[in-house]
Amino acid sequence: LPQVRVAGDKVECFVPHVMDPVKPHFIEYIWLKDDDTDFIFAAKKFEPTDPSPPTIVAKAKPGASVTPYAYCNLHGLWIGDTEQT
Repeated sequence: LPQVRVAGDKVECFVPHVMDPVKPHFIEYIWLKDDDTDFIFAAKKFEPTDPSPPTIVAKAKPGASVTPYAYCNLHGLWIGDTEQT
């Protein structure tokens, strides 16, 4: 599942997942959603050759409820735990 670290207004999301171009088996996308507004405020597309773990860093407004999402090409959508900034 996507993991979130919050430090002030900085939100880092990473997925402890293999990035294997041979199978292929990899995280295609990570995005961060502000649950208060339903606004996706950060998103990143990954390639199977990108380093593991896939990571995204963004700024969030203070007090935001942030939920991380990731999409694996084999296992589909994963939703991480919501964190408060």
